Amino acid sequence: MVFPSFGEKEAYMGFMNEFLEHNWNTMRGFLQSVANPESSGHMATYDGYVDLALELATLHLLLCDIFSSLDQVPPTCLSPRATQKELEPLPTILTAIKEGTPVPVSVSLISTTERRLTAAEGNRKKDLERLKSSEEKNQELVRARTWGTHG
Repeated sequence: MVFPSFGEKEAYMGFMNEFLEHNWNTMRGFLQSVANPESSGHMATYDGYVDLALELATLHLLLCDIFSSLDQVPPTCLSPRATQKELEPLPTILTAIKEGTPVPVSVSLISTTERRLTAAEGNRKKDLERLKSSEEKNQELVRARTWGTHG
């Protein structure tokens, strides 16, 4: 079978063509083995034990990598500082863990969702105020026109 390359429809995936073409046979073999229930004997099985320390250390490493890559993003693309601020207190907690220091008590544990809800509430209040203001202006205009035609 010939490797079906990404074309115009998936132009954004074009950079993967060479890699996939080079690894096509290995990938095909893997897909056939995982699709065949009889050959899945070599697949890892869950033995009822999770090494929580290892999982947390892995998670910490991955998150630290993500944050360090945010620092290397050119400022013209997106604002890494704004992204990190949005994710607080996670960056502060990760730094404390990396440095082996206690997590500062002053870390705000308000969630991003709560921040967005608070901001949305503020926006709703402003919208209501604008609506009331324009409604009052419209009533004044109607009164002025009515008075002008009856007066």
